[in-house]
Amino acid sequence: YGIYGALYGKSELFTFTSIFLLINFFRSFSRLEMTFELETIIVLIPFVVAVILGFIIPLKLKTPFKKIVSEENVNGDIKRISSYEFEDSRLANNDLLDSTI
Repeated sequence: YGIYGALYGKSELFTFTSIFLLINFFRSFSRLEMTFELETIIVLIPFVVAVILGFIIPLKLKTPFKKIVSEENVNGDIKRISSYEFEDSRLANNDLLDSTI
């Protein structure tokens, strides 16, 4: 799931990959397949980093937005229309090379 998410830009799959890694981690410790030895802890460091990044990356890639709900009267019926206004914070960033264009 993580490789597919990285190749096709689906960052929500990173969270599922992290959850699967956590389930595998707890399952291994509950079955006593892993112990708290130095070698095991060193091997688990990349897994812990992958789990943490799997939760952080989708949050950082999410674009902030506001949901605007308006009500309109159409032929006597009240219809709610939802529109989303995305904040584009990249335009205010002067660190970009093409920010003056």
